[in-house]
Amino acid sequence: MLASFLISVVASAVIALLEDVDSSWPGVWTIVEAMLGAWLIVAVWTALGVALAIVSRGTSLAIGIGLLYGLALEGLAEALLRQVDALEPLVQGLVRANAYSLAGALGMAEADAAGNGPGSYAGPFVDGLQSTLVLLALTVAFTAVSATLLTRRDVT
Repeated sequence: MLASFLISVVASAVIALLEDVDSSWPGVWTIVEAMLGAWLIVAVWTALGVALAIVSRGTSLAIGIGLLYGLALEGLAEALLRQVDALEPLVQGLVRANAYSLAGALGMAEADAAGNGPGSYAGPFVDGLQSTLVLLALTVAFTAVSATLLTRRDVT
């Protein structure tokens, strides 16, 4: 991720020079926050993928289930939970809701998240701190499930 960021920075600088356009860069802290937020979102999805691979004892099924969950099932679950008032707060614990909320807290426009496609997200958005804490908790939970299953079932 860092390499792709650096390549993008160099490409942007070259294009700005070729086009003779002034460019302004965000502050260092803004870049660090964005990189850490991106790493946290990737860590959650990775921990979920590892947990699925350990549960299913294979990578092919885990990849299929992970894609199905990330692109379809979580959106369907969210739509169902939003229809029942008593269950609506559970939406705030889903990976996608918190990942988009964290990206929004770091500067992504909510209109960009609501675009077309299977990964689009129209809300509800939660607070940046809450999304960070929920994503950290989900990462720890997925990792704990993976470690527990691996040590109890697969390591003799």
